[in-house]
Amino acid sequence: MKVAKVMSGFFLCVGMAAHAQNAPEYGDGLKINIDGKKEKYIRFMLWNQIWMRQIENNPGTMINDVPKSSTFDIGARRLRLLTYAQLSRGSS
Repeated sequence: MKVAKVMSGFFLCVGMAAHAQNAPEYGDGLKINIDGKKEKYIRFMLWNQIWMRQIENNPGTMINDVPKSSTFDIGARRLRLLTYAQLSRGSS
């Protein structure tokens, strides 16, 4: 329980520093140039949202046949991978 509270506090502080989508901090992601002129490339961007929760269970709650007063878990709520490419010379 103490570990869960410490982790919750840590992630809460880290979460306050996070920014919404389309923030300038995202940058260009991972860009792989296909040609030497850097006109053709493949780009990858990844972002996610983590779900973390602690639940105070009802009295008598059993998890794996062990009585538990609280439950803590972390899960990936949304995972997104964006991939796009510039395979032909852009018009100018």
